[in-house]
Amino acid sequence: MTVRKLRSAALTVTAALLLGGCASTVSGTALRHPDFDPQAANPALLQPGNYPTTPRPALGPAGASGHLVEARRMADYTVLPFQVDPALVKSSGMGVGVIKDAAAVVKAFPAPIPAGADHNFVAGFTTLADNQGKQQRSIQNAVLRFASPEDAEAAAADMHARSAAVSNIFDETPRPTQPTGVPRYPDTRAVTWGGGGQENAKVLAFTPRGPFVLGQLTISVGGTEAAAETVAATLDQQIPLLDRFAPTPVADLSGLPLDATGLVARTLPPPADDRKVYQGSYGAHGILAFSNAPAVDARVFEQAGVTEAVIGRTTTYAARDADGAASIVDQFAKTMADNGFESAEAVPGLPGARCLQQLPPEKSRGTPPRFYCTGTADEIVFEVSAGQLADAHQMAAAQYLMLTAE
Repeated sequence: MTVRKLRSAALTVTAALLLGGCASTVSGTALRHPDFDPQAANPALLQPGNYPTTPRPALGPAGASGHLVEARRMADYTVLPFQVDPALVKSSGMGVGVIKDAAAVVKAFPAPIPAGADHNFVAGFTTLADNQGKQQRSIQNAVLRFASPEDAEAAAADMHARSAAVSNIFDETPRPTQPTGVPRYPDTRAVTWGGGGQENAKVLAFTPRGPFVLGQLTISVGGTEAAAETVAATLDQQIPLLDRFAPTPVADLSGLPLDATGLVARTLPPPADDRKVYQGSYGAHGILAFSNAPAVDARVFEQAGVTEAVIGRTTTYAARDADGAASIVDQFAKTMADNGFESAEAVPGLPGARCLQQLPPEKSRGTPPRFYCTGTADEIVFEVSAGQLADAHQMAAAQYLMLTAE
């Protein structure tokens, strides 16, 4: 990893010269050294608080967490909702991320579907987004991996059989469904419900593909036909994308590296009691599942040559070079400003970093403010967020020091 060289600036100043015991003054104008960079970091001013500032030791092979690494690899081969419908950009944390086991399929699909996934389940990744409008449209897209094609076929059949009636976490009352078809995909098993009165139509579909099951839950104000077409449009992209993925043999999952490039070790780690399964390394596509501006981020990531992103206590991104990293910071700050954030006090010692704040409206008394900072350390971009500005400043300082540590 390239380490940013810290530069010091020299200023010419007035001098007191002692000549023959008498003081004299040299007149003139102070000049800024030509190498002075007003955006350069000043490590002497950085205040990391109690956060660590040195990288962790090499993390080694994944061991028992190999299936989680595989799931994060699969994220790069999961179609995101905005790719099917550009209006679907509002990501939902509850329906996005790694699926660690069959029971966790509830992250993507309603009960009692998860029980049907218990056929030598290996790993999965799911994504969800809607259009934030009153006339709701949304896509939940999941890629589930099983130990063999036979297991995937059995899981698809079982999940479909259990979808004769479904419920959700907000209403456990089973809702009966009806079989439906999916255009262009006669072998896809699907059911539908809703679509009457004020309720939008829903289609739940499962398609086995080798050792994988491709699952979608689509919602459309346009009725069952429109929701089914959305499933088909998702499969139109998902099948060829997944066919490019090389799954790791199940026996080799434990040998997958937790940190192939070293960036995970250089990203501020989460607390010991907060190791969520989605934390870790992603490719430039997979990380977009967590973005609320995925189309914009996809464009700037491609232009900046992003190769990896890591989610820890902070989030880091590896760009092609320092200029690419700076362009990402500019876009991140613009996106936050477009979403109601205002400028906040800069990080002491990091004048090149950008900090913003979102203060709660007066009518929302008791709602805490949110603070956000983003900056660079050479070709690496970092993001931090916190409920207190001082905490955001400390995390940013610690992350910068960790990235530039020898």
